[in-house]
Amino acid sequence: MGKPQKSPPMATPTSKRTRSECSASTSTISPEKSYTDVLDSIDKKLTSLDARLALVEVLHREFQALRESLEFSQEQLASLTAESQTLRDSVKTLTDGMTQLSRENKKMKETTWIHAGQPCFLRYPGTGRGGRRIHGL
Repeated sequence: MGKPQKSPPMATPTSKRTRSECSASTSTISPEKSYTDVLDSIDKKLTSLDARLALVEVLHREFQALRESLEFSQEQLASLTAESQTLRDSVKTLTDGMTQLSRENKKMKETTWIHAGQPCFLRYPGTGRGGRRIHGL
């Protein structure tokens, strides 16, 4: 067997930088300050996200309250519609009864007028005073 061949030395890519090089090249602030800024930025974003989530929760509760209010209003409307129909039926019954009473009252007045001072022809139809028959009736 032959001698093992040495692999050529690997070249370090020039595009890779160490963390210290990155922070040094992007900012002149000390590493501690840089981390504090990043943490503050993350905190602000999370706080903003929390505020948005809280707003969504408030909107959701408001939506649920509106939904319950709408359902309650619809139940009331259905109840009032049924009650209205019942009242309409009652009014119709009363109106029909009043119409019938009015007709009967009119007949009673006509009958009373005929009897007032006049010979009673209705008691014995076709007869006059003394039971005589009236021609044409």
